Amino acid sequence: MRTLVLGIGNPILRDDGIGYHAAKAIERMDIEGVDSNAVSTSGLDIINFISGYDKVVVIDAIQTKNGKVGRIYRLKEEDISSTVNDTSPHAVNIAAALSTARRLEYDKMPKEIIFFAVEVQEINTFGEEMTPEVKKALPKIVKLVLSEIE
Repeated sequence: MRTLVLGIGNPILRDDGIGYHAAKAIERMDIEGVDSNAVSTSGLDIINFISGYDKVVVIDAIQTKNGKVGRIYRLKEEDISSTVNDTSPHAVNIAAALSTARRLEYDKMPKEIIFFAVEVQEINTFGEEMTPEVKKALPKIVKLVLSEIE
């Protein structure tokens, strides 16, 4: 079984880097049978990264209406399907990209995609330092992802 941990985010936009940093931490562990990739892209480009894997665990930042900063969500692909739209700053959000690939019956799509999202606060300010609550969530998200891929 081919597994990918994909961290999405921009490491110089403060909390937006949580997925990027988590994937880098897992990559340094050099786990047999698990690839880890930290990317600063989203939308349709994601399809290229996840193609050919059986299972993909995506780590990303999220902002919900009443979310508590640092909270971690575990979501399945069907949980994010309601977010299919083109209002993402990345032009096409990940839900729309996955929906498009599935509709086209792209045969290299993973059978299972799990999302871990961390509620973030600051994603519009340049800086490499995450807010304290998000920084505190980093080891927790890594632990959860490791449990998911075991």
